[in-house]
Amino acid sequence: MELRSYYDFALDDYNFLQDLKKNRISANSIGAIAQNTCERFLKHLINEYIPVTYSNRQEVTDILTTHNLNRLVNFWNHFSENRIPTKVSNELRKINGFYFSTKYPGDDSLTLTRENIETCFDVVELCKQTVDWIINEQKTSITEMAHQ
Repeated sequence: MELRSYYDFALDDYNFLQDLKKNRISANSIGAIAQNTCERFLKHLINEYIPVTYSNRQEVTDILTTHNLNRLVNFWNHFSENRIPTKVSNELRKINGFYFSTKYPGDDSLTLTRENIETCFDVVELCKQTVDWIINEQKTSITEMAHQ
């Protein structure tokens, strides 16, 4: 499968995480992969469904470079009627920051427990389900507008 969109890249990592989960593999990098997977799912929504205008071009460009899941959710919710529910946003906060804290040594580095890793798997699954639901809603809205 050729990877072309944020969703394609997110799905590739999602499938990799599913294999890790199935084989009960524990590794600190799962935290970074999990956050990055959610990041790409969320960036897909922004990239595909938020129209870029002259007035928001820089804002959209900037948000697509962030690794902060909270910022991505807030940006999406600001511009879209199909909001990411608070419950999902709260779950995403559990892995926000793992992109750096599980990849690099330092004062903020973190060693994941098995429970943390299970949380990563669960949050990625919830994020994917939510993004898939929003994509479906967006497509439904577009189809309905075309038939009016």
